[in-house]
Amino acid sequence: MKTVRLLNLLLILGLLTACGAGITNTPSQLPTVPVSITPAPSAETALRGFLDALPAHLEPGGEGWLILSDLAEHLGLRTRPELLAAFAAVGLQVVARSDARPNHPRVSDATDPLHAARAAEVTSLWRLAVR
Repeated sequence: MKTVRLLNLLLILGLLTACGAGITNTPSQLPTVPVSITPAPSAETALRGFLDALPAHLEPGGEGWLILSDLAEHLGLRTRPELLAAFAAVGLQVVARSDARPNHPRVSDATDPLHAARAAEVTSLWRLAVR
C-alpha cells in the first residue's frame, strides 16, 4: 500500500505564505525537495503551479494533499467554481475534503477590516487524485 506523504504545505490565505509539493510515493522513493519560502507574483500563480505539477508526481492510486483557505473566495479573488475548474483542467478529482474553521483572535475582532471574510473563512484539506 502506498503511503501518502505531505512534503510541504501550500497554505494560501489570499496571500502566499508557503509553497511546496505534495507527492505520494513509498517512503523509500520520497525525493529530497528543497523548501523555500519566498514571495510569489500571486497566490493564484503558486496554486496553478502546484496543480499543474501535481499529476506528474503521483503514482497510480496516489493522492496529493492541498491545504487551502477559502479567504480568497470571500474577498472576491477567486470563486469555488474556478477552483474546481482548475482541478479538472489538470486532470485531478477531489477524493475527499476535510474542513476546519479558524479560532484565532481576528475571527472575532470586529475592528479588523477583513472581519467579515475571516469570520466566514474555512480552511480545507483537499485530497486530490488523477482522474
